[in-house]
Amino acid sequence: MPVYWKIDSEAQLFDVQCEGAVGLADLQRMLDAAAASGALHYRKLFDAESADLSLSEDEMMTLGVRLRTLQGTALGPLALVLRDEQAVALSRLLGILAVARRPIKVVRDAASARKWLESRPVLQALSGDTAAVGPTSDVGFQSGRPAT
Repeated sequence: MPVYWKIDSEAQLFDVQCEGAVGLADLQRMLDAAAASGALHYRKLFDAESADLSLSEDEMMTLGVRLRTLQGTALGPLALVLRDEQAVALSRLLGILAVARRPIKVVRDAASARKWLESRPVLQALSGDTAAVGPTSDVGFQSGRPAT
């Protein structure tokens, strides 16, 4: 599994590391884990610097719809570590993410992402946030290996 995450309830941080080829099913499992663990309101670090985010147009739309279903919940700040070509390729998806009422920043390295996230306040979960997860993947829930 090329997507690994660590959920730190004390720091209220959902730390995601991606490596190699990352597809829709991998990202769906990650979203399932964030929702099921009650971490949607946590600060999120999504580091895809070492990943090949290979999503078709249809898969990007599917992921976009899934992300839109989460917009009624309390979503914590999101720092995305992307290479320039990834940001261009994912521009439509980034547009969907930007619509949510939460801070979002695209950076080039994890250190900058962590520094920015540390400056952001921690949000409180809204009642029922874990139930409002939207459509889940048909792959089922799997936990991720802790990020390093």
